[in-house]
Amino acid sequence: MDIKPIKSEGDYKRALRAIEQLWEVKPDTPESDRLELL
Repeated sequence: MDIKPIKSEGDYKRALRAIEQLWEVKPDTPESDRLELL
């Protein structure tokens, strides 16, 4: 996973969509780690 700063409205919207998809993941999984980073 590439970690990049949010620099535009598009970046912000993409990050929100990713967070919404990961919101209900189980703890201690790769997906929950990604959610923490976002």
